[in-house]
Amino acid sequence: MEKKPFHESIVYAIASANVSDLNCLALLIKSTKIPAGHEKIVTAWQKKIADLQVNDDYDVESSVLGQIKLAEKSRETFIEAIP
Repeated sequence: MEKKPFHESIVYAIASANVSDLNCLALLIKSTKIPAGHEKIVTAWQKKIADLQVNDDYDVESSVLGQIKLAEKSRETFIEAIP
């Protein structure tokens, strides 16, 4: 099996999920430091929540969007460290 970046794997898992999978996926997403693909994850999550007609997004969207700022700050710090 080919290894993929986290955001690609989780987008696939979200697309394949049913209602009973959402809590587990939400816990995994919220407890993982996500380096890239934030928008793809949020888009996949929003689509799945809408498709399954679930009213609770398990705070996934706010968690992932919050990580965008952390990822940007990390990139800025890395660039500043380059002589």
